[in-house]
Amino acid sequence: KTADIVTAARLEVAKRRGLPWIKKAIFSFLKNPSLTPLAMKMGALGQNIAFKKDGDMASERVPIIFGADRFLPKISGSSIMDKYPEVIKVDNPKKRVAYFIGCYSNYVDTELGDAVIGVMKHNGYEVVLPKDQVCCGLPLLAHGDEEGFELLRKNIRIFAKLADEVDAIIVDCATCGATLKETPESFLSDEPEIFELYEKIKDKIVSVEEFLVENGYKEDFGEVDFTVTYHLPCHRSWSDLRGAPRKIIESIPGAKLVEMAEPERCCGNAGSHMLTHYDLASQVRARKLEDIKQTEADYCMTPCPGCRMFLGEGVRQQKLDTKVVHPIKLMAQAYQAGGQKALPKAN
Repeated sequence: KTADIVTAARLEVAKRRGLPWIKKAIFSFLKNPSLTPLAMKMGALGQNIAFKKDGDMASERVPIIFGADRFLPKISGSSIMDKYPEVIKVDNPKKRVAYFIGCYSNYVDTELGDAVIGVMKHNGYEVVLPKDQVCCGLPLLAHGDEEGFELLRKNIRIFAKLADEVDAIIVDCATCGATLKETPESFLSDEPEIFELYEKIKDKIVSVEEFLVENGYKEDFGEVDFTVTYHLPCHRSWSDLRGAPRKIIESIPGAKLVEMAEPERCCGNAGSHMLTHYDLASQVRARKLEDIKQTEADYCMTPCPGCRMFLGEGVRQQKLDTKVVHPIKLMAQAYQAGGQKALPKAN
């Protein structure tokens, strides 16, 4: 497993050389969950001052930090976990699920968090939103910070407590899902207490798309008129991310799924690679953008927030009409077209 080998190498390099101070500063907020909301509110305030809004993204008013023609995701300033109770009840629930929301849907793309919860409620699934869940840990591990394992251990303990109470643990982020479901097998198998808890939940961890396809969803969609293409993220082996999102779109009346030539090719983002090697990442992205352009799609859907962020910047730079969204946002939009007013539209 190449990713595991790279992670292990980075952990060893960081152990020998240490981490740069800037990474330590950034990761300190993720390691301390009590600081994360404050950091996000400060980030949103700073972004409102220094950046101008462009839909769900923002660009610098004076491009002195990231440079001209760069776009970043718009930080919400509020969180999904502050907005909802820990148990989001429905009448006569078909099933009960725990929702691992992840940092991006909780603090940045909060409309996605709304959409996931709205779609689950509409389909009769009760949602448990553990308030003490934390970052999945991958941002730290990808840079060799072994404290990422402590975040992973904490999440395992939290969700293991719910294992007997829920039918599934749904995840809307491809990267978070892969971290929760696959990383413990490779790196925590020699910790009996944690691994025993992990084994209680590993078969319950599933993408929200696969859960809906496997357990059923209402098809009371309204008629839509949009074309969708699909970018499959690199973190895809942990759930049915090849089939489930496509099946959902194909079930929406009026939606047309047009496959791009290379749907499984990397978009170039690769976590923080696009920050440290922007020119190279942009070259990789250019091929993907051309692929998207050829489909003439209204939407490019992908369940990875990193991919959505990087491709979203690219389509703005090239002034393409395509919007990059999560599949569940399109599902919510179709429900809204059918008269479900509580569900948000896709951006």
